[in-house]
Amino acid sequence: MYQRIVIVGTPGSGKSTLAERIGERLHIPVTHLDQFAWEDGELVAPHVLEQRIVNLVKNEKWICDGTYSKTLELRIKNADLLIWLTDSRWKCILRVIYRYLKNKFRPQIGHNPDIISLDFLIYIWNYNKKFEALINECYAPYHSSCQLWIR
Repeated sequence: MYQRIVIVGTPGSGKSTLAERIGERLHIPVTHLDQFAWEDGELVAPHVLEQRIVNLVKNEKWICDGTYSKTLELRIKNADLLIWLTDSRWKCILRVIYRYLKNKFRPQIGHNPDIISLDFLIYIWNYNKKFEALINECYAPYHSSCQLWIR
């Protein structure tokens, strides 16, 4: 059974929801990379994020969702399952807008600011084109020790 799981995909693809469901079912702790990457509405320094991930992957069991490309290989290298969510761009954009509107009227819970901007929507639109090669490149050296599921 899988015990070290990385979940990547476009914002709005359902990474956090899937991570929570798998974590509950398999009794594995879940870490959302946004928890590691943001403090007081600001991104932490890259070396701080990397050290937090180094500490995470030392554990026997973990689920980690988020792309954060600079730390992707470190996570895949230590994982036994990579789940890559590839929902349509439109679906992801609609989910992000829905999440933004839903959260607009309640206090901020997460660590990163919940924003919608044209730049963010363009990022979502171009995500697969931008990250497909990177994800494949990071995964390739570890394909024998890490299973890949694409949904």
